[in-house]
Amino acid sequence: IRVNIYGSASKKDSGFDSSRLTPIATLDTRNNNRGTFEAISLRAKARSVLGKYRWILIESSTVTGKGEHTAFQEIRIEP
Repeated sequence: IRVNIYGSASKKDSGFDSSRLTPIATLDTRNNNRGTFEAISLRAKARSVLGKYRWILIESSTVTGKGEHTAFQEIRIEP
């Protein structure tokens, strides 16, 4: 799976248009071949931050040849 994460500090909802948001990270597990379930993590370096955002958009690639997307079971965002 390839996951793109975007953020916005805007007071208004930025919607689902990723071109209007700030890219935070891209996580790519397509070459891991670890089985049916994956776990990914994104953390800032020690004494650093990834940014200050009010809105977060998580955009994932399709996971099958049929164009199906994935389901996220757990998402934790910590200050």
